Amino acid sequence: MSASWPCSTCGEAGVKNLGTRGYCSLHLSDLLSKFDPVVFQLNGVGLQDGRMRPDYGPHWADLRCCACGATWVGVPGDPCGWCTEALRIITEFQAELVCRRPDVDPAAANYDAAIVAWAERLARAVNAGLIDDATARRVLGRCEVAHAA
Repeated sequence: MSASWPCSTCGEAGVKNLGTRGYCSLHLSDLLSKFDPVVFQLNGVGLQDGRMRPDYGPHWADLRCCACGATWVGVPGDPCGWCTEALRIITEFQAELVCRRPDVDPAAANYDAAIVAWAERLARAVNAGLIDDATARRVLGRCEVAHAA
C-alpha cells in the first residue's frame, strides 16, 4: 500500500487517501462525521474523538466508532473491531437459520411447497454469499434422506 498523501485541506501529514484527496486525522474525522451513522451500520470506522496519541505511533489518536460508538486508540479511518465482530456473528447466525430445515410434517399437504420455498431461500443465500453451494446441497440432501426414511 502506498503512503498517504498530505491533507488536501491543511497540508498536514495524511492518514488516509479517499478518491483523489489526502486527509489528516482531523479532516478525515470531520468528513466522515457528516455521514448519517446508518451508512456505516455494522461497518463503522474510527473517528478522532480526543487527543492525538503519538505514544502509540504516528497519526494515532483516541477514536470513536461512527456507527456503534465504541472507543479505542488507532489511526482515524481504521475499521471498528466491534462492528466487524458483530457483523460476523450476525452473518453466521443467518447462515444457521437458512440451513435449518422447515418444521413441516412430511405427511402435510404443504410439505412439498415448504421444501421448494426453502430450496429457493438456500439458492438466494448462495447467491448472496451467505453460504456456499456445497453447504446448500448438503442440507437439502439431508432433507431428502430424512423424508425417504
